[in-house]
Amino acid sequence: MKEVYKKALELSKPHVKPINVIMVLDKTYGKHGLIDHRVIGYLHGVGLQIEETPITPIISKYRFIKLKPGMVIALVHTPIML
Repeated sequence: MKEVYKKALELSKPHVKPINVIMVLDKTYGKHGLIDHRVIGYLHGVGLQIEETPITPIISKYRFIKLKPGMVIALVHTPIML
């Protein structure tokens, strides 16, 4: 879980699409035999709502947007694998 979280933190930068990070994280899950146990999507926005745009685990289209400078995100779903 620490390895996945570290990679998500390193790769989640402005102008990066979450889907590209998800593909890297999936390789890590696969390496450890956990690909079938992971949550697809790993982040959501932080704001006035509990789950704020982008919500990559729930709404798949948000996996394809580019993260923007100043966007506040939570990497809450990287450790929730099992």
